[in-house]
Amino acid sequence: MYTDITKIKPTEISIPKGTQFYLFQDGRLGIYTYKSLNIYNMLTFKVDLTIDEKSFPNEKVGIPDWGELVCLTELKNGYLVLGFGRALDFTNLIIDIKDNNPKIIKKFGINNDNFCCSRIINFRLSDNNYFIAGDLNPQIYRIEQPFNKVATLDINIREMIQINGSNLLGFVDGNNFGIIDLTDIEKNQERKDVINIFFNIDDNYHELLQTDEEIIVFGTNVIQFINKKTYDNKYMILNKEFYSVDKFNAICLLFNGQLLAWSSKGVLIKIDINKKEILQKINIKPKAEVYNWQLFAYKDKYLIFAGEDKLYEINYNEKNEIKNYEGKKPNKTEDDFIKEQDDIIKKIIEEKDLKESDNRAFGRPPYVFYDIYRFKSLKKEFPMFNDIEISNLSMKEYQYLKPENTKFFEDLSHNDKKIPSSFIPSNKK
Repeated sequence: MYTDITKIKPTEISIPKGTQFYLFQDGRLGIYTYKSLNIYNMLTFKVDLTIDEKSFPNEKVGIPDWGELVCLTELKNGYLVLGFGRALDFTNLIIDIKDNNPKIIKKFGINNDNFCCSRIINFRLSDNNYFIAGDLNPQIYRIEQPFNKVATLDINIREMIQINGSNLLGFVDGNNFGIIDLTDIEKNQERKDVINIFFNIDDNYHELLQTDEEIIVFGTNVIQFINKKTYDNKYMILNKEFYSVDKFNAICLLFNGQLLAWSSKGVLIKIDINKKEILQKINIKPKAEVYNWQLFAYKDKYLIFAGEDKLYEINYNEKNEIKNYEGKKPNKTEDDFIKEQDDIIKKIIEEKDLKESDNRAFGRPPYVFYDIYRFKSLKKEFPMFNDIEISNLSMKEYQYLKPENTKFFEDLSHNDKKIPSSFIPSNKK
């Protein structure tokens, strides 16, 4: 069975904006924001249970045992682990929701309590079950009371995942993807490195998925595919247009083994994992202004977005694959800009058509001065973009400048530490 994403449609079912999603062992769906967790019965799509700051009052200090809910996981024994961005002393909770009657089982803090607990996953080693919590030096805990901490990992992570059928933990941090073996972690207290891959395509990699054969590392414009056996990696670029502000923020696996990705501009694309190509592309228009982005496919019918307060519906009922995407040649690619940048730099320095800057602090970095000099010319070239998007384009250009083309702006930055704070480059020639 296949999908035709042009047939996707919004339902009348509303969901909170800025949501994240979690599928429970009993088939219910958790939809949560910073403020609350709602657990839905997926037959009726009615809320079975709501958990929020009212659920756990703390009479001793007068502050609820609740914070900004940013992540959760359901343990094998049915307990929920809730991770908070802000909470009472950054305290995280293990709770029991049996009979829809939430009770606190344990409060715990992660290793560095100046950081929130924004990542939690289950992890199984042999016959033992654990959960891993934290971003900076995440910790491994047993899932049974008293929930002993068994090890701390000396890594920083943006996202992590247990590789199916193994004792391996995959994680991404910046442009680095690593795999470590946790087989003897409780005994030796040290991780065993398996592989570390530094992606040669720079991006903001922030999500991990996996199929039977590959680990999928998703960025804002690049998807990396890593073979689980050989650790060879291939990549595909989603948008080859250099002067674009469209970023892909969420991805999910469909139930026929395809990928769906969604962008900040409401662009939805369907991807063939095997061929590493885009099959369909549509614009469904919702544009999210939220911290969390997520796509979530539920069985063979529902597709849930974090950008608009509607649940979208899609069916798997096409007998043949639908491919109607015709990729257009980009107006300008990264290579085009690299070739043209010498002339661009010469022109913007000579013209001195400067943007007024409100950033009057000492020590402004070079890219700020690049934006001051480049802003107006980019604005003329791309009038459809707002000021923030224009500044994003100037930042993108700066990242691709050759060293000799950054010198002028680096000198301005260096001198900015010595001149009076009242000095702002004039926009008068």
